[in-house]
Amino acid sequence: MMASTHIYDVSGAMAARKMGGGQESQGVEVALAPEELELDPMAMTQKYEEHVREQQAQVEKEDFSDMVAEHAAKQKQKKRKAQPQDTRGGAKKYKEFKF
Repeated sequence: MMASTHIYDVSGAMAARKMGGGQESQGVEVALAPEELELDPMAMTQKYEEHVREQQAQVEKEDFSDMVAEHAAKQKQKKRKAQPQDTRGGAKKYKEFKF
């Protein structure tokens, strides 16, 4: 309805993203504490690699056995519900009538 008074030129950003692939080609973004800003680049790189190794080790140590057991219990319960239940010892052909 009403035109905006501002015009944004995003063609430069789009061209850079297509050619360079965005921020991936520029490096990795890392959050640092103020005291870590005084470290040299090699120390920062070493600290980052150590953090990545810790994360990978944590993922490898993760135990999924409880999730597998829970899934197996659910499947067993579904299978039980799917089977017809016969609570009485034998199926009777005729209904019992009282006179």
